[in-house]
Amino acid sequence: MGVILAIDDSMVVLAQLQRFSMTVAPESSFVKAKSGEKGIELAKQQTEEIDIAFIDYNMEGLNGIEVMGELVNIMPINKMVLLTANIQEAVVDKVKEKGANFLAKPMTSEKYKEIYDIVMNRAHEKSA
Repeated sequence: MGVILAIDDSMVVLAQLQRFSMTVAPESSFVKAKSGEKGIELAKQQTEEIDIAFIDYNMEGLNGIEVMGELVNIMPINKMVLLTANIQEAVVDKVKEKGANFLAKPMTSEKYKEIYDIVMNRAHEKSA
């Protein structure tokens, strides 16, 4: 299995994502960053394919949509999931319009697994 990338400025959310990831995909590597810039840097350093990236929308520096704009050079947009507690319809529409995924905070393990399965199934459909 590949890599799960998490980019969020909250250590609590990063810990939660790591816990959910290790339950759903224990064979995957989990890498995390506290800013968009560091997350992009980490993504570029990965030698294994990134299976899924969870990206916070509201961060200092680059916001989640800007991070997605950079990551699209490294990985497919349909493997990215934007996270936010501030659910604005315009933001959700913009994310979905780009072909990315959306997950509202606070997350539950059920919602995490649901979006993880959706992303992984799409990836397998594209490669089949």
